[in-house]
Amino acid sequence: MSKLKQRTISAALFAPIVLGSIYFSDWSFQGLWLFVSIVCAFELSAMLDKKYGTSSPLSTVLKTAIPSGLFLAGLFYLNQFISLQILLTIACATILLILIHGTFADVKNPVKNIASPLVATVYVSLPLFLLADLAEVRGSYNNLLAIGLIFLIWANDTGAYFVGSKLGKRKLAEAVSPNKTWEGFFGGLVLSTIVGVIFANISGYDPLNWAFFGIAAGIFGTLGDLFESSLKRYTGVKDSGNIMPGHGGLLDRFDGFFFLIPVVWMIETLI
Repeated sequence: MSKLKQRTISAALFAPIVLGSIYFSDWSFQGLWLFVSIVCAFELSAMLDKKYGTSSPLSTVLKTAIPSGLFLAGLFYLNQFISLQILLTIACATILLILIHGTFADVKNPVKNIASPLVATVYVSLPLFLLADLAEVRGSYNNLLAIGLIFLIWANDTGAYFVGSKLGKRKLAEAVSPNKTWEGFFGGLVLSTIVGVIFANISGYDPLNWAFFGIAAGIFGTLGDLFESSLKRYTGVKDSGNIMPGHGGLLDRFDGFFFLIPVVWMIETLI
């Protein structure tokens, strides 16, 4: 089976699950992203294990549970189950747990066990918390915004892939990702901007705002992809996982999305 056919089949199975979970209810939305946070934290831990050596089962569980547990605490806060003070207390206790675990889990290399949950928290859990805040899961759930952002990042990935594979000649960041080209970058940027304007007109949003979101998806989606490529190059792995044949792991699928969310959150919050 060709890689393109494999990617197409995976995407055809994956897309309805993601979009359906976002659309159905705020609880299925939160369940989806809790699952994503768990898998991505596990994938990141496994990537660092490739570089530094296999972790103990307990260490792997902790490095997976800490970032996703913080995200879950954030969801509790957004749903008004806990106060801001309790959330901050959990965050402080978690930082201490990360440092203590890193100190004793591998005395020869504490960095591996400290870096994995910290990077997963900043790179995955925090953006997903901001997405839940944007979607207003605490009351007036807004599934359209999250669906629109998913479309933007998929449009960027699709435009970059097809334009880059057909027309790509000028390397974008060869030292980080040899296959990325400027032609692919602009292909993704143009398609995500067009999709943003179309989505805004269909859903009743401001087309100008969503054109900016589309441009942000092209720029920051690519930066997120490059960031994850640098992690994979550093740890010596081809894909973050194999949960999606033809695409790799969930980190491979959502790398640009994690970079886009904070940008949209800042725009929506500050402007």
